[in-house]
Amino acid sequence: MSSILSTVGRSSLGNNSPMYPVEDKPSPAQKAKAQKDAEYLDRLQSIKADLQALEADLDKLAYLCEKLLGNNHTNTSQTCILQALEQHIPSPRAVSGKMWYGVENFTNTEHLWNECDLVLLKEPSHIPYVEYLKDPAATLTKYGARIVGKNKGTKINGTTLESTPEIWDQKALGLFKAGRLGISTDFMCNHENDRLIGKVRPNYLALFEMKTCKEQNDRRAGFAGNCGWK
Repeated sequence: MSSILSTVGRSSLGNNSPMYPVEDKPSPAQKAKAQKDAEYLDRLQSIKADLQALEADLDKLAYLCEKLLGNNHTNTSQTCILQALEQHIPSPRAVSGKMWYGVENFTNTEHLWNECDLVLLKEPSHIPYVEYLKDPAATLTKYGARIVGKNKGTKINGTTLESTPEIWDQKALGLFKAGRLGISTDFMCNHENDRLIGKVRPNYLALFEMKTCKEQNDRRAGFAGNCGWK
């Protein structure tokens, strides 16, 4: 046997030394401390979520007080195009990569959109609607999102679905005033041959911070004034 082969599986410390260092097993005290630390971090996360929920509730309360007083500076009070229609929209469910959104798919669903929450997302990526509809509060906490307003005044205007959303969250309003508040519809609908079939069933409206102008898939959607939209 060559000298090269004779050293395989041996450490450089000698024949009696293990090839890999042996890790010490944690003592009962160390296990208890690790469990205590994990519980402490869980409590911190819970407190953080509670504080975020409280902040959202305070923003909503302030908005409602302003509304009762007849002040409207906390509301967008502007038309928003929720969805442009009669066009192809990028979609992972379409074989071609794009799905046709027709006016007929949204007509007579306006009242359903008026019941939708405005959900401010941490990242410009939709939260799973199945989780959201099953347990909204837990899902929002899980994905770092929160409800920041309600949709209202939805109507079909030619080839667009429009509304005048109410927003009470200060961060969302700040993004709106800066022209950087993006919006995206989240709904369920059957489809065939890369076309929506039947009527859409809204889940929620997603809001997010735009890093670039018209960041959403639907370039015609958005709040009036965003990126020069007229």
